[in-house]
Amino acid sequence: MLNLVPSVSGGAVANIDGDGNPGLTIPRSPDGLIEINSPSVRAWGSAITEELTLTGHATLRLHAATAGFTEGFGIVIVGLVECTAPSSGCTTIATGQMGFAQSGFGSTFGTVDVFLGSVDHTIAAGNHLLITVAVPETSTHDLWIEFGSETHPSEFRIS
Repeated sequence: MLNLVPSVSGGAVANIDGDGNPGLTIPRSPDGLIEINSPSVRAWGSAITEELTLTGHATLRLHAATAGFTEGFGIVIVGLVECTAPSSGCTTIATGQMGFAQSGFGSTFGTVDVFLGSVDHTIAAGNHLLITVAVPETSTHDLWIEFGSETHPSEFRIS
């Protein structure tokens, strides 16, 4: 398992991006995951120091809500990417998407598991492994993502 970010101390919802809203805001975009450096794509990366083989079923668990916990339907798109530099020279390994109804979560964040499919890929030493997240325009609202705290742990799993 790879953690997306180091743990945030405590269990409270963090204001990750400083915009006054809980979590990390990801705006809807027509571009999806196409441009990693786009303001509508969030990416977490890790430099790979020795060759790493990923084999199995890949899943990203995160905690999401529609912005304002507004009644509606949220959609999150996730990519698993290998890059030769921190955010360039990238090749997509796998993608997946998951939708949720905010009414099922109430006025809080809910757990969303995005299945990325079966993976059999080796990442070269010196390259970077990235997890990218975007929200398509078909989502009824921008999304808030919460991760890294005791109450909102997120993780990338291959099993």
